[in-house]
Amino acid sequence: MRQLLQWAEQTRAMSTIGFVLLTLGYGWALWRVPDLMHLADPKDRHNARMLVVSIGSGLFVALTLLYTARSYQLAHRGQVTDRFAKALEALATDHSDQRLGAVYALQHVARDSRPHRAEVFDVLEAFLRRNTFGGASPDVQAALKAILRPPTWTRPVNLPGADLHGANLHRANLTDASLPCADLAKVSLTWANLTRVGLAGANLPGADLTGANLHRANLTGANLTGANLIRADLTWADLTDADLTWTDLIGASLRRATLTRVVLAQADLNRAELPGASLAEATLTEATLIRTDLTWADLTDADLTDADLTRADLTDADLTGANLTRADLTDADLTGANLTRANLTDADLTRADLTDADLTGARGVTSEQLREAAKTAGLTGFTV
Repeated sequence: MRQLLQWAEQTRAMSTIGFVLLTLGYGWALWRVPDLMHLADPKDRHNARMLVVSIGSGLFVALTLLYTARSYQLAHRGQVTDRFAKALEALATDHSDQRLGAVYALQHVARDSRPHRAEVFDVLEAFLRRNTFGGASPDVQAALKAILRPPTWTRPVNLPGADLHGANLHRANLTDASLPCADLAKVSLTWANLTRVGLAGANLPGADLTGANLHRANLTGANLTGANLIRADLTWADLTDADLTWTDLIGASLRRATLTRVVLAQADLNRAELPGASLAEATLTEATLIRTDLTWADLTDADLTDADLTRADLTDADLTGANLTRADLTDADLTGANLTRANLTDADLTRADLTDADLTGARGVTSEQLREAAKTAGLTGFTV
């Protein structure tokens, strides 16, 4: 506000000086123009002075309009600044209804004043970072919606450690957002755009991410227990050390995803796509992998105890040292798979395709198991 007052004083002083100079110039023009035009006839001299009067009148009208526009602009800026200040005060109160009103007021400021949009974004972002009310609170929900869409949105959000549990972010655009260690328990992110989002260490138990786009997302160390990721796109995502126990990943795409040491115990990966995915040392005990695409996947030292791999495609997969104890591999395709030192104790290989598979050093495998397999041509490391 102080800057606006200073600007107003400077504008007033310059306007006064300009008015004096114009008045003097106008008087000089009335006196000298006929002579400068070399007019001797009184009528012509009169017409010349009338021309100066007309031009002066036009300039006066133009300057009046300009001054009016400037005055309006100044008044408008003052009003916007006043509204902005009052909204800041209301946003700091302990009453949720006042905070909600403040959020809406800031939205109007962002809509009415382009120069204030970045400031409104910063304020709402700071409010969400210090928020302790949870994402389901009406004021927090309104602030989230405001910073995730025009005109308030100016850049990817940065909300490390924010408490947003229970928030509804259906179809929200969180591209390149930074949310490390944020609390997103039971949040709804159905069909949201989370491309390249930073969710390292985030807490997402029970979150609904149905159809969400998590392409190249960073979910290292994240807690996704019981989360819903049906048909989610996790292509090239990094889920190193993440916990996805009981997670629903039916039809999800995890192509080339990094799932090193991930916990997928009792997770449902029915018809999920994981070609080329890295699952080294992953825990997949009792996981459902029916018709799952694991071609070229790295399952080195993975724990697949009691996992259901019925009709799974493990073509050229690396299962070196994997634990497949009691795993169900009925009708699974293990063509060219590397099962070196794998543990196949009590595994069901009924009608499995082991063409060109490598069983060198495999444990627990028996001739009876292999006789139940559909194909064993080119099998190495074991004689049927």
